[in-house]
Amino acid sequence: MGRTQFYHAQVVAAIERATNKVLRQIAFQGEALTKVNINTNDQIDTGFMINSVYAKAPNDNNFSDAKARAEARNPDAQMSPEIATGTNEALIAVGAEYAVYQEAHKSFLWKAVEQLRAEFPQIVKTVRI
Repeated sequence: MGRTQFYHAQVVAAIERATNKVLRQIAFQGEALTKVNINTNDQIDTGFMINSVYAKAPNDNNFSDAKARAEARNPDAQMSPEIATGTNEALIAVGAEYAVYQEAHKSFLWKAVEQLRAEFPQIVKTVRI
C-alpha cells in the first residue's frame, strides 16, 4: 500500500517566497517608474526629491540609502520618516516632505502606480493613500 505525504509547511513557504519575490519586483519597478516620471516631468531642482524615492518589500528596503542620497543633494530639505508596512506588503514612497505639492501639480507617483496597474493588472489592484 502506498503512502502519501503532504508537505504543507514547505508548500506555504515556497508560495510565500514567490509572492515576496513578485512584491519586490513590483515595488522596485514602481520606484524606477516614479523616478523616470519625475525626470520626464522636469521636476528636478536640487535632486533631493528624486533621490528620496524608495521602495519596501518583504525582506528588502532601501529607505536608508534613499535618505542618504537625498540628504547629500540638499542637507536643508526634510525627509519624512520611513513608512511602516505589514508582513506581506510592499510600497513605493517619496520621502521629500514637499513631494505632495509636486505630485498635485504634476503626478509622478500616482502615474507610476497606474503604469504598474497596466503592467500587472491581476496583482496591483488597491492603492492605500
